[in-house]
Amino acid sequence: MSTGSIAGEVDGEAQIHWNDPTRPVVILKLKGYVTPPIAIEPVPAIFMSAFSDEPAERSLTIRNNEARPLAISRVEHSQHLTVSVVTLEPGKLFVLTARSAKGAPVGRFEESLTLLTDKPGASRIDLPVHLWVKPDLYANPETIEFGNVRIQDVERPDVAAPLTQTFFVKHSSGAFEITSIDCDFAAVAVTQSPAGPSDSFQINVRLRPEALSLGNINGKIRVTTTVPRYPELVIPLTGAII
Repeated sequence: MSTGSIAGEVDGEAQIHWNDPTRPVVILKLKGYVTPPIAIEPVPAIFMSAFSDEPAERSLTIRNNEARPLAISRVEHSQHLTVSVVTLEPGKLFVLTARSAKGAPVGRFEESLTLLTDKPGASRIDLPVHLWVKPDLYANPETIEFGNVRIQDVERPDVAAPLTQTFFVKHSSGAFEITSIDCDFAAVAVTQSPAGPSDSFQINVRLRPEALSLGNINGKIRVTTTVPRYPELVIPLTGAII
């Protein structure tokens, strides 16, 4: 077993084949624990969602499990982040804190962060960064995807769940109202909860079996709000009736 990309508890089994006809195969259960040379906890990646004017932060613990001390000389990262490294135990234990930059542009960013170290043969440690900078008013998910729906199944009660998709509309600055919801694809019904003011709404999008026909599901849901900066959200609708 190669342990180059494994850390923590591992389980497996080994099969031993021999020429005893009464017991031709013996299965051995294997259990162990892999300690990597440098452990990054809880996971070697950064997942972060933030608002443009309200930065978020995530911290990772970097643990050197080798006898040779480790030094981190620099951290390379994009302009969407600010990063600091604090030494808790020289050569052994560090805490990396990444913060989304104040005023970062709205969007989803797939980036990386690189630790520059003095470790021979592995002086660069790359960590993936998954950053979502949200506007003050946003929909999650940003697209409604029904996938492929078989027309012969739409009347069956046991497949009712795939006919409904849900998204949420949230506002970071407090309660607002949804004044209207419109969809240009006629074979859906859209409902919201709650009906009155809130900082978060659940929107259910249900395919109407009686209105469905073979072909692509391709439309847009338009949510009109009382938030002056974001008077309308547009959520794409995709899928296919097959």
